[in-house]
Amino acid sequence: MNEEKILKKAIEKAVENGYRGSWNSDSLAEKPKKPYSSGEVCEAHSLESEGDCLYTTIFNHGFVKAFFGEEEICDICEESWEDYCDKHQSHNKVVAWEHYIQKMAIDEQPLDIIKKLL
Repeated sequence: MNEEKILKKAIEKAVENGYRGSWNSDSLAEKPKKPYSSGEVCEAHSLESEGDCLYTTIFNHGFVKAFFGEEEICDICEESWEDYCDKHQSHNKVVAWEHYIQKMAIDEQPLDIIKKLL
């Protein structure tokens, strides 16, 4: 799956979970009520380069919260905190979106992290 398809599927998932984009308008009435394409996201962010669009979108806090969710997870196995495994001697409870945005920030291929969860 190429970057454009991954981004499109990720946006669709985030929109299903309530993401409405970072629009230039403050009016909620002007925000889209339906899923939109990656091109529309680029346009909404007023970006000319697809690379800028990719990183602006996947590091947008609203997008990340909608895509990864706000569930508490184990920082080692990344399973739900309530269902985490007992194999780890040392593990911490973290909020999913915060965990994954940090992980993406240090990864050379942050889109791969998103792809694994599609």
